[in-house]
Amino acid sequence: MHVNIILVICSFISFFLVIFTMPAFIRYIKKIKFGQFIRTDGPKEHLKKEGTPSMGGVVFILATLAGFLTAIIFLEFEYPMMVFYKKVTLLILPFVAFGLLGFFDDYLIVLKKSNKGLSGKLKFLYQVLIAAIFFFIFLALGFTTEVNFFNLFTVNLWFLYGLLILFILTGSSNAVNLTDGLDGLATGTMLIALSFFLYIAHIRGELIIMAFIIALMSALVGFLFFNYKPAKIFMGDTGSLALGSILATLAIMLKVEAFLIIIALPFILETLSVVFQVFYFKRTKGKRLFLMAPLHHHFELKGYSEKKVVWLFYSITFIVLAISIFVYRATYL
Repeated sequence: MHVNIILVICSFISFFLVIFTMPAFIRYIKKIKFGQFIRTDGPKEHLKKEGTPSMGGVVFILATLAGFLTAIIFLEFEYPMMVFYKKVTLLILPFVAFGLLGFFDDYLIVLKKSNKGLSGKLKFLYQVLIAAIFFFIFLALGFTTEVNFFNLFTVNLWFLYGLLILFILTGSSNAVNLTDGLDGLATGTMLIALSFFLYIAHIRGELIIMAFIIALMSALVGFLFFNYKPAKIFMGDTGSLALGSILATLAIMLKVEAFLIIIALPFILETLSVVFQVFYFKRTKGKRLFLMAPLHHHFELKGYSEKKVVWLFYSITFIVLAISIFVYRATYL
Protein backbone atom coordinates (compact mmCIF):
# COMPACT_ATOMS: atom_id res chain seq x y z
CA MET A 1 0.00 0.00 0.00
CA HIS A 2 1.27 3.50 -0.84
CA VAL A 3 2.71 5.42 2.13
CA ASN A 4 0.45 8.45 1.61
CA ILE A 5 -2.64 6.25 1.70
CA ILE A 6 -1.40 4.63 4.94
CA LEU A 7 -0.94 8.05 6.56
CA VAL A 8 -4.39 9.20 5.43
CA ILE A 9 -5.98 6.05 6.89
CA CYS A 10 -4.00 6.59 10.11
CA SER A 11 -5.31 10.18 10.31
CA PHE A 12 -8.93 9.21 9.63
CA ILE A 13 -8.94 6.46 12.25
CA SER A 14 -7.59 8.75 15.01
CA PHE A 15 -9.84 11.68 14.12
CA PHE A 16 -13.10 9.79 13.75
CA LEU A 17 -12.50 7.62 16.81
CA VAL A 18 -12.40 10.80 18.89
CA ILE A 19 -15.37 12.38 17.10
CA PHE A 20 -17.62 9.35 17.46
CA THR A 21 -16.58 8.08 20.91
CA MET A 22 -16.17 11.36 22.79
CA PRO A 23 -19.92 12.08 23.23
CA ALA A 24 -20.42 8.67 24.86
CA PHE A 25 -17.32 9.19 27.00
CA ILE A 26 -18.61 12.59 28.15
CA ARG A 27 -21.95 11.03 29.13
CA TYR A 28 -20.14 8.28 31.04
CA ILE A 29 -17.89 10.74 32.90
CA LYS A 30 -20.94 12.79 33.86
CA LYS A 31 -22.70 9.65 35.07
CA ILE A 32 -19.84 8.65 37.38
CA LYS A 33 -19.31 12.32 38.35
CA PHE A 34 -15.68 12.57 37.32
CA GLY A 35 -15.86 16.33 36.91
CA GLN A 36 -13.25 19.10 37.11
CA PHE A 37 -12.52 20.77 40.44
CA ILE A 38 -11.74 24.49 40.06
CA ARG A 39 -9.27 26.53 42.13
CA THR A 40 -11.23 28.86 44.39
CA ASP A 41 -8.47 31.50 44.18
CA GLY A 42 -8.65 31.64 40.37
CA PRO A 43 -10.66 33.89 38.05
CA LYS A 44 -14.26 33.94 39.27
CA GLU A 45 -15.79 33.10 35.89
CA HIS A 46 -13.93 29.79 35.99
CA LEU A 47 -16.11 28.64 38.88
CA LYS A 48 -18.94 27.89 36.43
CA LYS A 49 -16.66 25.22 34.91
CA GLU A 50 -16.87 23.22 38.13
CA GLY A 51 -18.05 19.71 37.33
CA THR A 52 -17.15 19.83 33.62
CA PRO A 53 -16.12 16.28 32.59
CA SER A 54 -12.37 15.69 32.68
CA MET A 55 -9.91 12.96 31.68
CA GLY A 56 -10.63 13.49 27.97
CA GLY A 57 -6.99 12.61 27.38
CA VAL A 58 -7.98 8.96 27.72
CA VAL A 59 -9.89 9.17 24.44
CA PHE A 60 -7.30 10.95 22.32
CA ILE A 61 -4.48 8.78 23.70
CA LEU A 62 -6.32 5.59 22.74
CA ALA A 63 -7.37 7.07 19.38
CA THR A 64 -3.77 8.06 18.65
CA LEU A 65 -2.53 4.57 19.46
CA ALA A 66 -5.25 3.00 17.30
CA GLY A 67 -4.36 5.14 14.29
CA PHE A 68 -0.62 4.71 14.80
CA LEU A 69 -0.72 0.95 15.33
CA THR A 70 -2.86 0.58 12.20
CA ALA A 71 -0.25 2.53 10.23
CA ILE A 72 2.74 0.55 11.50
CA ILE A 73 1.14 -2.75 10.48
CA PHE A 74 1.79 -1.59 6.92
CA LEU A 75 4.92 0.51 7.54
CA GLU A 76 6.89 -2.36 9.10
CA PHE A 77 7.61 -3.60 5.58
CA GLU A 78 9.39 -0.29 4.84
CA TYR A 79 12.03 -0.75 7.58
CA PRO A 80 14.42 -3.41 8.87
CA MET A 81 12.62 -5.14 11.76
CA MET A 82 15.03 -3.97 14.50
CA VAL A 83 14.95 -0.31 13.44
CA PHE A 84 11.17 -0.48 13.24
CA TYR A 85 10.63 -1.75 16.77
CA LYS A 86 13.23 0.63 18.23
CA LYS A 87 11.30 3.66 17.06
CA VAL A 88 7.86 2.29 17.89
CA THR A 89 8.95 1.42 21.45
CA LEU A 90 10.49 4.82 22.16
CA LEU A 91 7.46 6.66 20.78
CA ILE A 92 4.84 4.72 22.72
CA LEU A 93 6.61 4.22 26.07
CA PRO A 94 6.64 7.78 27.48
CA PHE A 95 3.32 8.68 25.85
CA VAL A 96 1.51 5.82 27.59
CA ALA A 97 3.52 5.97 30.83
CA PHE A 98 2.96 9.70 31.38
CA GLY A 99 -0.67 9.24 30.37
CA LEU A 100 -1.05 6.62 33.11
CA LEU A 101 0.64 8.93 35.61
CA GLY A 102 -1.86 11.64 34.70
CA PHE A 103 -4.73 9.16 34.95
CA PHE A 104 -3.80 8.25 38.53
CA ASP A 105 -3.48 11.95 39.34
CA ASP A 106 -6.93 12.70 37.87
CA TYR A 107 -8.45 9.75 39.69
CA LEU A 108 -7.13 10.94 43.05
CA ILE A 109 -8.39 14.47 42.37
CA VAL A 110 -11.91 13.10 41.94
CA LEU A 111 -11.51 10.73 44.90
CA LYS A 112 -10.32 13.52 47.21
CA LYS A 113 -12.85 16.00 45.74
CA SER A 114 -10.16 18.69 45.46
CA ASN A 115 -7.79 19.95 42.77
CA LYS A 116 -4.84 18.14 44.39
CA GLY A 117 -3.98 14.64 43.25
CA LEU A 118 -0.65 12.86 43.61
CA SER A 119 1.91 14.55 45.84
CA GLY A 120 4.68 16.42 44.05
CA LYS A 121 7.33 14.05 45.40
CA LEU A 122 5.50 10.90 44.29
CA LYS A 123 4.79 12.37 40.86
CA PHE A 124 8.45 13.34 40.40
CA LEU A 125 9.60 9.89 41.55
CA TYR A 126 7.38 8.27 38.92
CA GLN A 127 8.73 10.68 36.27
CA VAL A 128 12.30 9.78 37.23
CA LEU A 129 11.44 6.09 36.88
CA ILE A 130 9.95 6.60 33.41
CA ALA A 131 12.96 8.66 32.30
CA ALA A 132 15.36 5.99 33.61
CA ILE A 133 13.55 3.20 31.74
CA PHE A 134 13.43 5.33 28.60
CA PHE A 135 17.18 6.03 28.83
CA PHE A 136 17.99 2.36 29.39
CA ILE A 137 16.02 1.33 26.29
CA PHE A 138 17.46 4.33 24.41
CA LEU A 139 21.01 3.08 25.06
CA ALA A 140 20.15 -0.60 24.54
CA LEU A 141 18.74 0.19 21.11
CA GLY A 142 21.89 2.01 20.06
CA PHE A 143 20.73 5.62 19.85
CA THR A 144 23.39 8.34 20.08
CA THR A 145 23.93 10.47 23.19
CA GLU A 146 25.19 13.41 21.14
CA VAL A 147 23.37 16.75 21.24
CA ASN A 148 23.58 19.01 18.20
CA PHE A 149 23.26 22.73 18.93
CA PHE A 150 21.69 24.20 15.80
CA ASN A 151 24.34 22.49 13.67
CA LEU A 152 26.99 24.82 15.10
CA PHE A 153 28.65 22.26 17.35
CA THR A 154 27.94 18.82 18.82
CA VAL A 155 28.52 17.58 22.37
CA ASN A 156 28.51 13.93 23.40
CA LEU A 157 26.97 13.83 26.88
CA TRP A 158 27.47 10.08 27.37
CA PHE A 159 25.72 9.04 30.62
CA LEU A 160 24.76 12.68 31.31
CA TYR A 161 22.32 12.35 28.44
CA GLY A 162 20.15 10.43 30.91
CA LEU A 163 19.90 13.59 33.02
CA LEU A 164 18.95 15.55 29.91
CA ILE A 165 16.19 13.04 29.17
CA LEU A 166 14.94 13.35 32.75
CA PHE A 167 15.04 17.15 32.58
CA ILE A 168 13.21 17.60 29.29
CA LEU A 169 10.69 14.77 29.84
CA THR A 170 9.78 16.10 33.27
CA GLY A 171 10.00 19.74 32.24
CA SER A 172 7.90 19.34 29.09
CA SER A 173 5.20 17.23 30.74
CA ASN A 174 4.85 19.66 33.66
CA ALA A 175 4.93 22.69 31.35
CA VAL A 176 2.04 21.45 29.20
CA ASN A 177 0.21 20.47 32.39
CA LEU A 178 0.50 24.07 33.62
CA THR A 179 -0.63 25.42 30.24
CA ASP A 180 -3.82 23.35 30.33
CA GLY A 181 -5.86 25.95 32.19
CA LEU A 182 -8.14 27.49 29.56
CA ASP A 183 -10.55 25.98 27.06
CA GLY A 184 -8.59 24.78 24.03
CA LEU A 185 -5.31 26.37 25.16
CA ALA A 186 -3.06 23.33 25.58
CA THR A 187 -4.75 21.45 22.72
CA GLY A 188 -4.26 24.24 20.19
CA THR A 189 -0.73 25.17 21.18
CA MET A 190 0.29 21.51 21.05
CA LEU A 191 -1.16 21.16 17.53
CA ILE A 192 0.93 24.10 16.35
CA ALA A 193 4.10 22.88 18.12
CA LEU A 194 3.70 19.35 16.73
CA SER A 195 3.67 20.83 13.22
CA PHE A 196 7.37 21.62 13.61
CA PHE A 197 8.27 18.01 14.38
CA LEU A 198 6.04 16.79 11.56
CA TYR A 199 7.92 19.10 9.20
CA ILE A 200 11.30 17.69 10.30
CA ALA A 201 10.10 14.09 10.16
CA HIS A 202 8.80 14.72 6.62
CA ILE A 203 12.06 16.34 5.50
CA ARG A 204 14.05 13.37 6.83
CA GLY A 205 11.66 10.70 5.58
CA GLU A 206 10.96 9.39 9.10
CA LEU A 207 7.74 7.57 8.22
CA ILE A 208 7.18 5.94 11.62
CA ILE A 209 7.54 9.25 13.46
CA MET A 210 5.37 10.95 10.84
CA ALA A 211 2.64 8.36 11.35
CA PHE A 212 2.67 8.91 15.11
CA ILE A 213 2.54 12.70 14.83
CA ILE A 214 -0.24 12.57 12.21
CA ALA A 215 -2.26 10.18 14.40
CA LEU A 216 -1.80 12.42 17.43
CA MET A 217 -2.56 15.67 15.60
CA SER A 218 -5.69 14.16 14.03
CA ALA A 219 -6.89 12.98 17.44
CA LEU A 220 -6.23 16.45 18.90
CA VAL A 221 -8.17 18.14 16.09
CA GLY A 222 -11.10 15.89 16.96
CA PHE A 223 -10.65 16.64 20.65
CA LEU A 224 -10.59 20.39 19.99
CA PHE A 225 -14.19 20.19 18.77
CA PHE A 226 -15.16 19.29 22.35
CA ASN A 227 -12.44 21.23 24.21
CA TYR A 228 -12.69 24.69 22.63
CA LYS A 229 -14.72 27.29 24.54
CA PRO A 230 -17.17 26.48 25.93
CA ALA A 231 -15.41 23.21 26.68
CA LYS A 232 -17.60 20.15 27.03
CA ILE A 233 -14.64 18.18 28.42
CA PHE A 234 -11.09 18.82 29.66
CA MET A 235 -8.09 16.62 28.87
CA GLY A 236 -7.04 16.43 32.53
CA ASP A 237 -3.55 15.48 33.68
CA THR A 238 -4.05 12.27 31.69
CA GLY A 239 -3.82 14.23 28.47
CA SER A 240 -1.52 17.10 29.40
CA LEU A 241 1.27 14.95 30.90
CA ALA A 242 1.16 12.59 27.91
CA LEU A 243 1.30 15.50 25.45
CA GLY A 244 4.17 17.18 27.26
CA SER A 245 6.19 13.97 27.29
CA ILE A 246 5.75 13.55 23.54
CA LEU A 247 7.24 16.99 22.86
CA ALA A 248 10.42 15.87 24.60
CA THR A 249 10.33 12.41 23.00
CA LEU A 250 10.10 13.81 19.47
CA ALA A 251 12.95 16.25 20.12
CA ILE A 252 15.09 13.36 21.40
CA MET A 253 14.27 10.96 18.57
CA LEU A 254 14.73 13.56 15.83
CA LYS A 255 17.90 14.83 17.56
CA VAL A 256 16.72 18.44 17.74
CA GLU A 257 16.76 18.76 21.52
CA ALA A 258 18.05 22.35 21.36
CA PHE A 259 14.99 23.42 19.37
CA LEU A 260 12.77 22.85 22.41
CA ILE A 261 14.06 26.22 23.64
CA ILE A 262 12.27 27.83 20.69
CA ILE A 263 9.26 25.71 19.80
CA ALA A 264 8.28 25.11 23.44
CA LEU A 265 8.60 28.80 24.37
CA PRO A 266 4.89 29.31 25.26
CA PHE A 267 5.05 26.33 27.63
CA ILE A 268 8.36 27.56 29.05
CA LEU A 269 6.87 31.00 29.73
CA GLU A 270 3.97 29.39 31.60
CA THR A 271 6.40 27.40 33.74
CA LEU A 272 8.71 30.34 34.43
CA SER A 273 5.77 32.49 35.49
CA VAL A 274 4.99 29.95 38.23
CA VAL A 275 8.65 29.65 39.29
CA PHE A 276 9.15 33.44 39.43
CA GLN A 277 5.82 33.93 41.21
CA VAL A 278 6.72 31.48 43.97
CA PHE A 279 10.27 32.86 44.31
CA TYR A 280 9.09 36.48 44.42
CA PHE A 281 6.28 35.65 46.86
CA LYS A 282 8.71 34.02 49.29
CA ARG A 283 11.40 36.70 48.98
CA THR A 284 8.97 39.60 49.46
CA LYS A 285 6.90 37.83 52.12
CA GLY A 286 3.59 37.88 50.32
CA LYS A 287 3.92 40.19 47.31
CA ARG A 288 3.07 38.91 43.83
CA LEU A 289 4.99 39.41 40.60
CA PHE A 290 1.94 38.43 38.51
CA LEU A 291 -1.72 38.86 39.37
CA MET A 292 -1.89 35.08 39.18
CA ALA A 293 0.24 32.26 37.80
CA PRO A 294 0.45 30.49 35.38
CA LEU A 295 0.75 33.39 32.96
CA HIS A 296 -2.57 32.84 31.14
CA HIS A 297 -4.44 33.61 34.38
CA HIS A 298 -2.48 36.86 34.75
CA PHE A 299 -3.83 38.06 31.39
CA GLU A 300 -7.35 37.03 32.38
CA LEU A 301 -7.18 39.06 35.60
CA LYS A 302 -5.86 41.99 33.54
CA GLY A 303 -9.23 42.00 31.81
CA TYR A 304 -8.64 39.93 28.66
CA SER A 305 -11.38 37.46 27.73
CA GLU A 306 -10.56 33.76 27.82
CA LYS A 307 -10.76 33.50 24.02
CA LYS A 308 -8.40 36.47 23.57
CA VAL A 309 -5.83 34.91 25.91
CA VAL A 310 -6.08 31.57 24.08
CA TRP A 311 -5.58 33.24 20.70
CA LEU A 312 -2.69 35.28 22.10
CA PHE A 313 -0.95 32.03 22.98
CA TYR A 314 -1.88 30.51 19.62
CA SER A 315 -0.31 33.54 17.92
CA ILE A 316 2.88 33.28 19.98
CA THR A 317 3.13 29.57 19.13
CA PHE A 318 2.64 30.28 15.41
CA ILE A 319 5.46 32.84 15.60
CA VAL A 320 7.86 30.43 17.33
CA LEU A 321 6.87 27.73 14.81
CA ALA A 322 7.88 30.05 11.96
CA ILE A 323 11.12 30.94 13.76
CA SER A 324 11.88 27.25 14.44
CA ILE A 325 11.39 26.30 10.78
CA PHE A 326 13.48 29.27 9.64
CA VAL A 327 16.33 28.41 12.03
CA TYR A 328 16.19 24.74 11.04
CA ARG A 329 16.31 25.54 7.32
CA ALA A 330 19.13 28.05 7.87
CA THR A 331 21.27 25.69 9.92
CA TYR A 332 20.48 22.17 8.67
CA LEU A 333 19.43 22.48 5.01
